Amino acid sequence: MTDQTSRPERPPGTPPQKVRPAEAKRSEAVDVPRATTPQQELDVLIRARYPIVYVVSWEEERVERCLRKIAEARNKKLFVWTITQGIVRSGAEPTRTKTGGNNTTDPVLALDAVVDQVEPAIYLFKDLHPFTSGERCNLTVIRKLRDVAHHVRDTYKSIVIVSPEMQIASELSKDITVLEFGLPRPADFSQLLDRIVEDVKDNPQVRINLEGDSRERLLHAARGLTLKEAE
Repeated sequence: MTDQTSRPERPPGTPPQKVRPAEAKRSEAVDVPRATTPQQELDVLIRARYPIVYVVSWEEERVERCLRKIAEARNKKLFVWTITQGIVRSGAEPTRTKTGGNNTTDPVLALDAVVDQVEPAIYLFKDLHPFTSGERCNLTVIRKLRDVAHHVRDTYKSIVIVSPEMQIASELSKDITVLEFGLPRPADFSQLLDRIVEDVKDNPQVRINLEGDSRERLLHAARGLTLKEAE
């Protein structure tokens, strides 16, 4: 499991140092069979009870879809935290699915709510990264994350933080596992294309022609894009 070697504390008033990529734990360090897709890697980390996984990706929706599939397969609930809605059930009406009360828009209270919940669940935090490094870093949030990481290790709860770039204070480098999600693979674009075709097939104003090599040319043109950009 994670290395608990202590680090010297910073003098009061000193801003936390941003962790360098080499200092953060990478998913390759997990002692399990090598996963082949980001979803499989996430599943491996969650099953191995890594308490906090930091996913580097611009695609919040794609990460959430992967986590929803993992949660369903593991008979867990998936909750999503944003600074505007607090903690809500993924895929449901936010105003009717809040957990932990209306104060969970506060990141510290949201993390308290994670501790208070006893049922198996995955918690996806979408707006937490600005609080963990840089000008907006919050020492209380950093301390709370360390406390919560210790708590969830022995539970069936997991925390996933998604961010377009890695912003981690050095204090958290032993408690967080970093996973770079990467751009979608051809299979992901193929599934997206199938979904789009299914959505518009009954629309008489839309003509779809994927004969010959049209499909392959579309998939090739999407390389290097996010799924959102490809849509």
